[in-house]
Amino acid sequence: MSKLTLWLIRHGETFVNIRQWTDKPNNSDLTPLGIQQACTVAKEIKRAPDLIIRSPLQRVLRTAEPIIKLWPQTPVEIWPIEEFAYLSPIKLKNMDSAERKKRIEWYWQEANPLFCDGEQVEAFAHFIERVQSFYEKLSLRTGFIVVIGHGVFFRAFQFGLEHGWEVTPQWMQQFRQFETSNPLKNCEIIKFDLQSKGHESSLNSGIE
Repeated sequence: MSKLTLWLIRHGETFVNIRQWTDKPNNSDLTPLGIQQACTVAKEIKRAPDLIIRSPLQRVLRTAEPIIKLWPQTPVEIWPIEEFAYLSPIKLKNMDSAERKKRIEWYWQEANPLFCDGEQVEAFAHFIERVQSFYEKLSLRTGFIVVIGHGVFFRAFQFGLEHGWEVTPQWMQQFRQFETSNPLKNCEIIKFDLQSKGHESSLNSGIE
């Protein structure tokens, strides 16, 4: 039985976070405040991580840069832990804010894990498959790992650890309630101590 200390860090504030809507959300960069948040959270890491993992998106790269600069000897890996995009930005482009809100509400009320709204987005079931894959890969690691990524992804990771990975409409709606009631702040840290052997894990978690 070996130990994994896992820190999950959400990216810094982006222009999308302050409601500057774009049809290319994956390209959204950090605001000046987001850059400041990234520098501040880097200082919370007092010892060298054994591994830094980040998503491939620009806002995460920019958040990770101060951490990587602080610990240049730590290996960095890019994993497919992008944020969950579920409504087509092409369709949303032609809607006003009220129409977008109504579309979002419709999506979660329908709670169809297999529904896919078009290109550049994914079905909820596929999203959870990515989250579960992230968990399974981490279950084989030990040491101190820092992951920089996205709020909904990290909340799905938490929810899956507690409720399992069998996605149903009810699971989907319960997750939505959990995530919207407990949204991660920009550069907020979730800390886990995982005692892992194979894929069997026990955990203690905390949030800062």
